[in-house]
Formats: sequence, C-alpha cells, structure tokens
Amino acid sequence: MKYEPWELHPTLIHFPIAFFLGAIVLDLYAWYRGHPERARIATGLLWAGVVTAALAALAGVLAMFTGPASHTEESGNLVWWHIGAAVTQFVLFTLVAVVRWRAQPAAPPSWTRVVGLVAAAILVFAGYLGGYIVYHGAAGIEPALLAPELRSKQEDKQGGGSESGSRAARGDQHRRGRDAAGEGSPVGIAPKPASDRSEAT
Repeated sequence: MKYEPWELHPTLIHFPIAFFLGAIVLDLYAWYRGHPERARIATGLLWAGVVTAALAALAGVLAMFTGPASHTEESGNLVWWHIGAAVTQFVLFTLVAVVRWRAQPAAPPSWTRVVGLVAAAILVFAGYLGGYIVYHGAAGIEPALLAPELRSKQEDKQGGGSESGSRAARGDQHRRGRDAAGEGSPVGIAPKPASDRSEAT
C-alpha cells in the first residue's frame, strides 16, 4: 500500500475540525454554567485548532499540486469555494484565539463567542464542500477506479498525451456499447447464433 502526498490533507483535517468545534461547545458550556476555568481550556483548544489547521492547509496546498487530475469539472470549480471557506474560518478562529489569549485571566469578550459561532458554521460548510468534491467529484480518487473519461485526464497529466487518453476512453466506450448491444462475449465463449437466441425468447 503506497501513501500518496495528496492523502496527507484528509489525514490531518480531522484534527482542527475536532479542536475548533470542541472549543466552541466547551466555551458555550463554560459561559452558560459560569466556569471561567473551562473557558480558558476552550481557548487552549482554539490554539490547538489553529496549529493543526495550519498544517492541514499546507497539506492542502500539497494536494493541489500532486493530486490526480481525474476529477469532474464541477469538482475543479468547487474546490475554490472550499479553499475560500477554509481560509475564512481559519482567519476568524485565529482572531478569536489571539483576543481570548490576550484577555486572560479575564473573561473573554462576548463578541468572540459570536465570531466563533460564525467561524464554526463556515468550517462545517468548508468540510461539506471538501467531502462533496471527493465523493461526488472524484477529487483525489485513484484513477484506475474511475470512468474512462476521467482516467484519461490523469493519463494526460502524467504525459501520456491527450491522443492516447482519448483513444483509451473511446476504446472502453466502444466495448461497453458492444456489450450493451449483445455483440461482445466473455473471453473463450462464442456468442450464440441468432436463431438460438430467437428460440430462447
């Protein structure tokens, strides 16, 4: 099993998501119950999220340049929305973490909780887009598992040339068409004569 460079991003991205959302939930609980010590723990979780999010972002840049080209056009467009949302929530969470850290040991400003909730919503949206472009757009999927027209895009990227990729796609499509029409047959098995097929029906 080979570990590809673009697989580092989905490996790391779960950590900042857990830290950020966990910090928001804990901070709301601390505010509701009046526990300032738990609010300080939430600030620590925010900083853990900032650090791991920075690492995940660097891994995302690596994925942009090393990942397979075999994805849909929609996925290629949505990835920019994913990046924009991810950068926005990172900036907001970093702002909240800095302000809360500098305010200690006093209680964090109330507006930081509002900004934190907004950042959490944007984080969830960015995560949704990330999942969509993978599961619906084939981003980062092993090219051999994909449809011929998507595999040919990766072959072109690797230097196989658009002509060879197009030929491979056309060949697979032609074979699928023959099978659907009943012209193809398994290797080593001859197709039934037309008379036999009509008698069987």
